[in-house]
Amino acid sequence: MKTIQLLILSCLFANSINAQQNWRWGLSVSSVGNSAMYVGGMKDANARFHQRNFETGVWSVYLRNDFKEHWSFETGLQFSQIGFQYAIAENYSLLNKHKQFTSNQISSNTVSIPLTLIYRFKPNCNNYRWFVGGGLSLAGVGSPSVKEKNVNEEGVSVINTNYINQTVNVSSSYAVNGHLMFGIEKQRNSGRMWSLGVIVNGGLTPLMNSTVNYSIDNVSYNHTFSNYGNYAGLRFAYFFKKFDCSSKTLNSTK
Repeated sequence: MKTIQLLILSCLFANSINAQQNWRWGLSVSSVGNSAMYVGGMKDANARFHQRNFETGVWSVYLRNDFKEHWSFETGLQFSQIGFQYAIAENYSLLNKHKQFTSNQISSNTVSIPLTLIYRFKPNCNNYRWFVGGGLSLAGVGSPSVKEKNVNEEGVSVINTNYINQTVNVSSSYAVNGHLMFGIEKQRNSGRMWSLGVIVNGGLTPLMNSTVNYSIDNVSYNHTFSNYGNYAGLRFAYFFKKFDCSSKTLNSTK
């Protein structure tokens, strides 16, 4: 319900910016690393244990309004994942390096509604310009496909094992995140536009928790991590021509 309410508010806010201005829509893809934070359990870990960022992508559909010469507003839908990835270092052959780690990872799908205000600097003679932006988004998290995963020394999922075991739970089905981005964009003569930049996203509310248990040299360890939806990475966006709403309205009134 709150997701629907925020979507309605975002549309009303977008229309209130300037109802007469033309809009454009676009697509973007981002390659990001989703990080988790240690929050409990044993603070000492075995030297062979690794807690890694969860590598994922963000796929987005945007609506954008360049309502002033230097100001733009973006909203839309973002689809991604958050998760936890752990690994234990193993002896390995230099001819078969992919067996250097035994890994255990669990993820869950996310949907976000961003509200972003962007400041665009003056373009150069080739229509390139720098931009900076920031805003808020409502992030929703679905249930993970599995809530517990056990992996043995060969990296095979098994029913019962103490080698490396992970259990997860969704602590909050939605949360408000903040994000910042900066980069460069190119306005094409056709009216289309692309941009390349860096995006950083952070949350204040944990979305998922994960507890990992593992045994090395007959010693058992356990740690707990929380995922706030934090990530950072590269973003590429492509925007199509603006909707010429004003001309259509004039033609329809004739």
